[in-house]
Amino acid sequence: MGGALYINNTMIVRYIPEDETGEVIAFKVKIVVAINSPSKLIFTLFPQSMQIHGLRAQPRSQTSIAALLNDGDELNYIVPCLVRDISNQGCMKYWSGG
Repeated sequence: MGGALYINNTMIVRYIPEDETGEVIAFKVKIVVAINSPSKLIFTLFPQSMQIHGLRAQPRSQTSIAALLNDGDELNYIVPCLVRDISNQGCMKYWSGG
C-alpha cells in the first residue's frame, strides 16, 4: 500500500510558514511511531535536509511604512494603513478595518 503512514515508511512534509515570507518548506522524514489515541500523532526522525522554495515571482522587502489609502478618483476616501512588504509588482497593506 503506497503512501501509507506506517512505521519505517518515509513521508514528505510541506508547509507554508505564517511569517509572510512567501516560502514553502519541504523535507523527507522516516516515521518512527504513529498513534491514534488520545490523538492522531506521527513521530518522525529529524530530517537530513530541508528545501525552501519561494512562492512569489518577485522577492519582497519587509517594511513598516505608514501610508494613506484613497479611492483614486475623488481622493476623498482616505484610510490610514501600514505597508508591511513591497516589491516591483505590489505591496501588502494592513489597516485596522480589515
